[in-house]
Amino acid sequence: MKSRTSFFNLAALRKDISRFAPVWALYLIGGILIGLTNISDYNTQYGYGARDLAQSIGPMVIVNLLYAVVTAELLFGDLFNSRLCNTLHAFPLRRESWFATHTVAGLLFSFVPNLIMSICFLPFMGEMWYISALWLLGMTLEYLFFFGLAAFSAMCTGNRFAMAALYALVNFLSMIAYWFVYTFYSPLLYGLHIRQDGFNLFCPTVQIFPLTELVAFQRGQIKTSHYDTHTIFLYDGLSADWWYIVLLAVLGIGLLGAALVLYRRRKLECAGDFAAFSWLKPVFSVVFTLSAGAIFEMLGDTFMGVDYVFLVAGLIVGYFVVQMLLQRTVRVFRKKAFAACAAIGGTLLLSILLTSLDPLGITRWTPKPEKVESIILSDYYHYDFNSGYNRNAQTITNPALIGELVQIHELLIEEGEPDYSPRHGVIHLTYRMTDGRTVERRYYYDLTGTAGQKLKRFFGAPEFILGYTDWEEYLSSVQRVYVEDMEFSGDAAKTLLAAIKADCEAGNMMQNRKHDAYYSWVEIQTGEYHTSVSIYYDCHNTIQWLKDNLTLPAPTSGAGVY
Repeated sequence: MKSRTSFFNLAALRKDISRFAPVWALYLIGGILIGLTNISDYNTQYGYGARDLAQSIGPMVIVNLLYAVVTAELLFGDLFNSRLCNTLHAFPLRRESWFATHTVAGLLFSFVPNLIMSICFLPFMGEMWYISALWLLGMTLEYLFFFGLAAFSAMCTGNRFAMAALYALVNFLSMIAYWFVYTFYSPLLYGLHIRQDGFNLFCPTVQIFPLTELVAFQRGQIKTSHYDTHTIFLYDGLSADWWYIVLLAVLGIGLLGAALVLYRRRKLECAGDFAAFSWLKPVFSVVFTLSAGAIFEMLGDTFMGVDYVFLVAGLIVGYFVVQMLLQRTVRVFRKKAFAACAAIGGTLLLSILLTSLDPLGITRWTPKPEKVESIILSDYYHYDFNSGYNRNAQTITNPALIGELVQIHELLIEEGEPDYSPRHGVIHLTYRMTDGRTVERRYYYDLTGTAGQKLKRFFGAPEFILGYTDWEEYLSSVQRVYVEDMEFSGDAAKTLLAAIKADCEAGNMMQNRKHDAYYSWVEIQTGEYHTSVSIYYDCHNTIQWLKDNLTLPAPTSGAGVY
């Protein structure tokens, strides 16, 4: 009789669960203790526990990142030991059966403890019991991606160290790429701003960790007594970031499928090797070599002020160390190895040289004014136009002013980066193009240069200094003004703001005059935001107001030189 093909073995599953019970039991006990500690301090009717549990979904990505690789290391550990690998694969079980059984065990190691935890959290959710289910869903989706990647890494490698290295490499490859670009190429592209946001999308850990509002809550108020009220939190829906986590889970399933394909083609004799497939060896060689070169370059620049000497040394050390790991011998110093190392290093140095020569004219680029819809102007070098807080920025839409700023941009490129000194300013330009593109450039510039003098009318404008578009609306939004820790409001605050505005219009209030001593400072509160304004010695209108309303020392003549 022909035996039936089996893709699952219950006995092997029971052995996986019992053999590694301490791992999932420790995960379960630790999760319950930490979770209950965070959510049990609140009255359930206020919704604080539900909010805190929902906010933990994002940060728990770190736990899933580590737990998934540990689980996969244990379940697929037989592939890393030659004797055990050959023994187990001599049993009358198909590889598909081994893989499916270990995969089911790995998923149960997460789902069952998290299910028990979510049940333990239910009494602290009050009427929002479904938050526990959402937490379980989020944890399962995150783990599915990381476990799929860990299983894929296990199939590609032949020992535990190599698996962990590949797992970490793939998880943080985009961050490594960003660091590499920032280290080697960004300093050579004057004015170019390479944002990290796009790189974050390909690093799930970095992208998910700050997501504390995957579940939205609405604030409300309830009366706790005749005189007192209490803030409560009510469920208000799911954020769009869930789609990212769902896509990761789908990718994790795809990685499990790819891992099965690799497992079927994997040779048993590769157990113990660094790479299980020959096509992985050049990948490890290039990535490991370049990473070692970048680390050496960073250390040399930090401690000894040496750049390319340490870079070359790092490339050589990195290449031959990884060859020792791949070939499992120290006898790797051959002519072909030196030639390959030279090829990797030469390609890197050639790319750096081409970047410095800038044949595409990236650093010389300026837009045509008619193709610019608006310009966001900021004096903050690390300005983020995605931030909702734009005190350090002003949006320019006037075509004449756009044309003037483009001309200033051309002057900045012509003048070049100034030598570091106290007399320099910062400008961050964000172009919104008519074709939908967003282009950023940022520069240091000489305050006394032609571009610096032209920028005074922009950075010294009252709209830029105080951050408003309509003056009357701005006055009504100001809650209080502080001068030397003294509070003013009402008419006194309005007259002070009017004096500051007059000094702005006179061109004396430009704030990036870090080389000038300042006479006093004013802090303006509008809503949740605080604007700090330095009062320099040539701000005559504001100083006169201070003399009339405060007891401050008289300004020293000639203190302001800008």
